[in-house]
Formats: sequence, structure tokens, C-alpha cells
Amino acid sequence: DVQPVDLSLVLQNAVASVRPAADAKNVRLQAIIDPGVGPVSGDPDRLQQVAWNLLSNAVKFTPKGGRVQVHLQAVNSHVEIVVS
Repeated sequence: DVQPVDLSLVLQNAVASVRPAADAKNVRLQAIIDPGVGPVSGDPDRLQQVAWNLLSNAVKFTPKGGRVQVHLQAVNSHVEIVVS
């Protein structure tokens, strides 16, 4: 189901859904969103699932008191999502 997708909204929703798990482990969850990133073509449901899986696993495997960061940025002619 390819259509224009706002990745910043996808990532914000994923962050909101994993925040309770992060808070329970005292893991700081931070999103850094480049406002210059425009819509991309993709399947919004699959992209939401991928973002949630990446963040959920990051929180799960981060020690208590740690930090998880998701960064959305435009790089040349593409968009990059980094979870660290």
C-alpha cells in the first residue's frame, strides 16, 4: 500500500508507544527529527511496524538508566533513520 508517508509522524507515534516501557526501565528515550524531511513513498503500516520494532528492541536491550535515541535526517537525496 504505497503512498506518501510522513516519517516524522511515524517515528513520533513509535516513540509514544514504547515510552511506557522505557519509563519503566528508567531509559531515556529521545527523538531528533530533521524538520527538512518531507514525505516519502512507502507503506505507512509497515514503516510504523519497523519503527516500533527497532525502538522496542532498543529499549528492551538497553540497560536500566540508559538512553535510546532515534534520529531522522535528510542525507543528500534520501532519508535516514538511525536508532542508537
